[in-house]
Parts: sequence; structure tokens; C-alpha cells
Amino acid sequence: MVTLKQTGFECEYEMGVFMRLYFKKDQNARVSTVFSEDDLSAVCTIEYDGKIFEEKVGIDIKPFYDGDVIRKAYKNAVVESFCRAAGHIRSIPRPWGVMSGIRPAKNMRLLCEKFDREQTDSIFGDIYYVTEEKRRLAYEVCKNEADIVNSHDERSAGIYIGIPFCPTRCSYCSFISSPIKVSGRYIPEYVSLLTEEIKKTGEIMRKAGIYAESIYMGGGTPTALNADMLDDIFGALERYIDMTGVKEMTLEAGRPDTIDEEKLVTALRHGVNRISINPQTMHRTTLERIGRRHTPEDIEESFALARRCG
Repeated sequence: MVTLKQTGFECEYEMGVFMRLYFKKDQNARVSTVFSEDDLSAVCTIEYDGKIFEEKVGIDIKPFYDGDVIRKAYKNAVVESFCRAAGHIRSIPRPWGVMSGIRPAKNMRLLCEKFDREQTDSIFGDIYYVTEEKRRLAYEVCKNEADIVNSHDERSAGIYIGIPFCPTRCSYCSFISSPIKVSGRYIPEYVSLLTEEIKKTGEIMRKAGIYAESIYMGGGTPTALNADMLDDIFGALERYIDMTGVKEMTLEAGRPDTIDEEKLVTALRHGVNRISINPQTMHRTTLERIGRRHTPEDIEESFALARRCG
């Protein structure tokens, strides 16, 4: 078991993400971090296998940093000190530094709205510890997204439909979701109430003069539902939401072990024009470690099936 003690600045969630990266559940280690505002530094000490590993990370506060960036600098320095100390135990490449979210380009875009290109690059490098190659990539993605983001009509909205059920819950998951084995009995009632919520949402949008530009069904794993349930949800959208302005309709088909031809055909019939089959990794061992019950070959087969279905 890995234990954590933090002094001066606490970021238990982020530390948990990276501690799971470096240590297995059956390994024993004691991790302590100390953050000092006096000299703006974070020190991490790890006691493992009868040895002590320690690393210190200092922060250089630039004149253009605002309060939000400074708070992130504190948090990230603590996490970085741990990663450097743990790096003596297990070497893991970290091209994205201490970013633990799912969309680094979103962070880049938000920073570009407040800072110039050089300042944004400095924050990505000095605060998030991202390599130069990945900083360039994030900026390119940010630029490519700009035309779409900036063309947003104030009267338009993106509708998100959450399906909080999965075959199993991945160890890294931070979304609201529950394994079907635990909460599958609630799915029929959930779908029924969801269609009522879609109806109410349509009423609110019409009164406010807002139209739907995109619809995204995520989760969880939407394709964990059966085809009839998906049919009910898509049918409710067509009845209660004005679909004439919808440019993109996405269905997350994140787990290949939940995809079949009937579900894909149902989605296609209702106007879904984008699906997301999320490999997460093509490494069999990693799939097993994170709690996924499928193989890399299953991912390829599901992709091919989706292509055949159109």
C-alpha cells in the first residue's frame, strides 16, 4: 500500500493519479511532500524497499503569471517532485509532464486566450513540464480548432447526454460511471427519465430561442445500453429537439466489447455521423491492468465493423 502525507500544499487527487502510475497496488511505499512558499519549492521524499529517494523542484514565478497559473504552479511542482523522486525507482517517459487530464489542447487554448504565444509556451514548459515537441503539437491542435471554436453562434448550443454505465470501471476513470454489474438494474428507469429530461430540455431551448448545433452522447459507455434503449433516446431527440441545425452527432462507442451491428445500424439510422471507439491503449497488458476486458484485436475488429456499417 502506498501512503501519502502532504504539508504546505495538498493535491491528493493529482498525486493519486501519478502514484498509481509508478506503484502497483501490492507495493509498499511512504510518500511525503513538503511545499514551502518561502522559497517556492516542493520536496518529495519516498521511502521504498528500505531506501529513501528525494527530489526538490523550485518555481520561478514570471511577471505575467496570474493567480490561477500560480496555483497550478504550486500543485504541479508538488506532483513533479514526486515524479522525479519516483523516477529513481521506475523510469517512465512523461512527454506531457504532469498533465493528467484528457485534453491538453484545451489547456493550451484557454491559456492562449489570456497570454501571448511565447508566454503560453513558457507556462506549458515551466509549469506543466511538457516537452518542446508536445508543446508544439498542442499549439498546432489549438490553432486547427480555432476556426470551429470561434465560429460558435451565441444562439447555438451543444447538447451532452450522459450515460453513466460501463461494463467495468477503468482504474484511471474520473467520470461519473458505475459498472453494470453493480447498477445495471437502474438502466431502464434511467433511460425513461432521460427521455423526459430531453423533452424538458427541448421546451427550455425553444423558449430561449436556442438551437442545437451538436449532440454528444458520452459516459460512461453509451453502447453499454442495448439497441432498443439507444433507439428510445435517439427517438426522444428527434421528437423534442429541433435537429435541423445539428452539424455533428456523436456516439461514444468507447468499449469494443459493447459494440455490435444492431447498435451501430440504430445509431446510423438516427443520424449519428461520428462515433468514438476509444482504444485507450493497444497494449494487452495495460488493458488488463486498467480493468478492461477486451483485447487490442477486439478494437480492430470493432473498427472494421463500424466501417462496414457505414
